[in-house]
Amino acid sequence: MGTGTTAQAVAQEVQNQFIPGLSISVNDADMESLKDLKGLQTLYLRGQPTETGLAYLGNLTALQTLDLACLPVTDTTLAHLTRLCLKTVF
Repeated sequence: MGTGTTAQAVAQEVQNQFIPGLSISVNDADMESLKDLKGLQTLYLRGQPTETGLAYLGNLTALQTLDLACLPVTDTTLAHLTRLCLKTVF
C-alpha cells in the first residue's frame, strides 16, 4: 500500500461506499489513515506495521474479524485489541 494507491485514499473510498471489509498491505503511516474507519468490520492486514501502527487498531470499534497472521504480534499489540469485541482473530 505504501506505493501507488495510498491508504488514505483507500480509507476514504471505504467510508464513502460503506464497505464493511478490507484487505490491505500497510506500514505505520497507512495504519494511521485507517484509524477513523469506525464501521469497518473485517480487516486482513499484511505489510510492515510496527506496534506503533498496530496501536491504531484499538480505534476500530466495529471490527469483528481481524487477520494478523502474517505480522509479528506481541503482548503490546494484543493489549491494543482488548477493548474490541472481536469474534475472529487469526
